[in-house]
Amino acid sequence: MLGRVGRVSEAYDFVERFGENGNYLKVRGSLLGSCRTHGEFRLAKVVASKLVEMGLVNKNAGYHALLSNIYAD
Repeated sequence: MLGRVGRVSEAYDFVERFGENGNYLKVRGSLLGSCRTHGEFRLAKVVASKLVEMGLVNKNAGYHALLSNIYAD
């Protein structure tokens, strides 16, 4: 919800406070989408690298497309 209203960095901090419990594909993917929507491209790179590090990006091609669109912007 924080990401939807433009408070993307606050949403990122919130997810990071969960530690390993915050490492869910949908949570990080939603954060990545919010980064694109609100133009937070630097933070999007951080979130995308975390998804890659978790090895979850390969399980969902949609996040590859989203990341590609972020780089295209």
